[in-house]
Amino acid sequence: MNDGTPRLNRYLEDLRARLRDLDETERRDILDELRSHVRESAGHSGPPDDRQVADVIERLGSPKHLASLYLADRMLARAESSWSPWALMAGLMRAAALSSAGLFALVCLLVGYVVAISFFFAAVLKPFLPSRVGLWRLAGGEYSLRLGFGTPVAGEELLGWWIVPLGLVAGAAAAWLAARMARWGIARFRERMPLRAPRAGVSR
Repeated sequence: MNDGTPRLNRYLEDLRARLRDLDETERRDILDELRSHVRESAGHSGPPDDRQVADVIERLGSPKHLASLYLADRMLARAESSWSPWALMAGLMRAAALSSAGLFALVCLLVGYVVAISFFFAAVLKPFLPSRVGLWRLAGGEYSLRLGFGTPVAGEELLGWWIVPLGLVAGAAAAWLAARMARWGIARFRERMPLRAPRAGVSR
């Protein structure tokens, strides 16, 4: 029987080098668990057979691929516990690179933030452009949130100065809802990530 330990050690060293963004404790935990996983899967209490080690490693994927999953999971773990727009967008950008579901979640987050910013702008700009900023019902029966750009509006303004408090509340609500949905989506995405070993923790 050919001893598969050298092959396993090379694989884990390659993976360790690609996990340089994780701290030493995280890397050690991941590598120890993977080593145990490979040995158990090889089915030997002594030195693992080289052919069986090769089979298990092939199922795990290349060190580059596995490292990308661990690093993505780490970034997503941070985003999942954060309300920071930058952390959420960074996490979802990594998820978007891995799946169409991640891309969809990123687009939804960006749309939510655009809506929130629009309401905030309306509230802030109303005192400076009172006749051009607000929620309007246009001649064709359509509704439009105007921020003072472009030509004067032909239609009926609906909220008047109420756009200031309502814009602030609606903006805050839209931002909170977008972040809340993003965190929920990140949690579901992490559950489905094809990691075969403990997830990377979040450095404090």
